[in-house]
Amino acid sequence: MTLSCFILQYQILQVDPRNWVDDLQKIMKQVGLDQKPSVFVFSDTQAKVEQNYEDISNILNNGEVPNLFNTEDRMKIIDEISNFMPIGTANEKFSYFVSKCKEHLHLMLFMSPVGENFRRRIRMFPGIVNCTTIDWFLPWPNEALV
Repeated sequence: MTLSCFILQYQILQVDPRNWVDDLQKIMKQVGLDQKPSVFVFSDTQAKVEQNYEDISNILNNGEVPNLFNTEDRMKIIDEISNFMPIGTANEKFSYFVSKCKEHLHLMLFMSPVGENFRRRIRMFPGIVNCTTIDWFLPWPNEALV
């Protein structure tokens, strides 16, 4: 992962689970406003609450997390977008921001396929399967394949 990110000149980003919302806001601003190609790395060991998976699923499905930015932060983003997109409504400018987030943010999810937690998360957040490519590098145990 690190080698491929280095070759592509992508920045590797992670969040601190204690500062989930703040770190996620920083990541989205970095990829949407600065347009820096980045890889957001998330492991199932980092998840402290199920809301983390909801946010990941929303990023995979829509390119954004609903209500991640309060009104003031959203207006700041729209103002910054206005610097290079002077024409358009506020909604069009924020949609442009979201499109840049989709374009420049890549997610790498590391999850163990063993156990009931994995099955439950897949059922609750189908975007984790529908919007990803699954690569496994070690043989899966028979229990995980059931």
